[in-house]
Amino acid sequence: MINFIFLVMQLILENLWIIRIININIHSKKNVIAVDTIIVILNAVLLLNLTNIFKVIILLHIINLTCIFLFYKENQKKAVMAFAVAYFICLSINYFQINGGCIKIIEFFIKRKLNAENYCFVNFCFFVSFMIIIRIFHDYIKRYVHVISKNVILTILMIISGFFLDMMVLNAFCKNFVEIMGDSIANIRYETMIVNTAMIVNKVMIINILLFTIAIVYITMEFDNKLDSMEEVNTALEIKNNELGKIKHDYGAQISYLYGLYLLCRWKELGEFLKKICVKNSQVSNVVSIKNNENSIIYKALKPALDEGIHVLLEEGIESSQIDINDDLLFYILSVIRENTVNYLEHDGIIIVRVYRVFESAVIEIENSCTHVKDKKFINLIKRIYFNCIDGWEDIYKLNEIKKLIEENNGDIYIKNKYISTLININLPLANEV
Repeated sequence: MINFIFLVMQLILENLWIIRIININIHSKKNVIAVDTIIVILNAVLLLNLTNIFKVIILLHIINLTCIFLFYKENQKKAVMAFAVAYFICLSINYFQINGGCIKIIEFFIKRKLNAENYCFVNFCFFVSFMIIIRIFHDYIKRYVHVISKNVILTILMIISGFFLDMMVLNAFCKNFVEIMGDSIANIRYETMIVNTAMIVNKVMIINILLFTIAIVYITMEFDNKLDSMEEVNTALEIKNNELGKIKHDYGAQISYLYGLYLLCRWKELGEFLKKICVKNSQVSNVVSIKNNENSIIYKALKPALDEGIHVLLEEGIESSQIDINDDLLFYILSVIRENTVNYLEHDGIIIVRVYRVFESAVIEIENSCTHVKDKKFINLIKRIYFNCIDGWEDIYKLNEIKKLIEENNGDIYIKNKYISTLININLPLANEV
């Protein structure tokens, strides 16, 4: 009974921390204690009837995910993603304390074996210690949860990994209990559970390793794409810096010439020369533009952003003529998106546009470096259309109009608000090749 009390106390602490992380991540003010109480009661009832690890773990996950879905109806997907990451962190702590030699360390210092009554108490004390340490790194963990929960693939991986870790934690718990309890009736029950789950644990481990490999490959490919883009931008910036260095040198010579005209009191020539300098200065831009073709419709639609101080990187894998849409209409759609982008980038940032072919469709990706948006209407808009919930478009940004125009041309559009950028993805059919 004492062991069960400590187990419930640990469940309370775990769920309090997880729910707090969810509330922070989705900016919710749900009653942490009320949500925690309901989840803990359901988990405790299930653990009291512990007979089959595999069934218990499945039911635990179903109960927890169902509770999160019910309590966070206004933002279910994001809440589940935050829960998956926070739950995985808690399970990692549990596995480390149970299988990481914590009990053996205590036994080494007290010079005797722990009995069954003290086992859960020691585990509880270690868990509290870990939670205190985590409190020191709370801001880093909050940022980690925020970043991971933005990626659907990583979140699904976390849920599957959580299932796998749950099995390992309970299996390790049972093994330790077998060692501590010795030849008791309850020991037979735990030994049976270990045998029944050993095969399942091994299979899940193989699946988990495979999923981790896929995730690592996916993330590496994303980083490679980003690095290639940044390398192009850095090269362009280096060229621009060389140009500005030459201009600076020219300005030095021009100032010397102006001073000479001033000393000679040649006011007319001085005025004309100043006028030439002003005209030349207005033609100098400090922004970077990388493009495949200056005559491209896509580049023409984006070009005004350069005048607003925005860097533009355009990668056209296919020409706009290969896309099954009127050039004027495509120009209008991209112009509206560019205007909105320039407004919430506050005239400082970068726009990266990629145009490529996927099967029989043309994809136009418009990514910008917007990490903070002051316009609350746009923030709410992004929240509502996250995960392709298109119903949240607002006419104030002409986005509803754009959506209709694209759909009329057998295409679709969605926005993904990332941690470091905002991505607008437009899919359109390819023109029939003659």
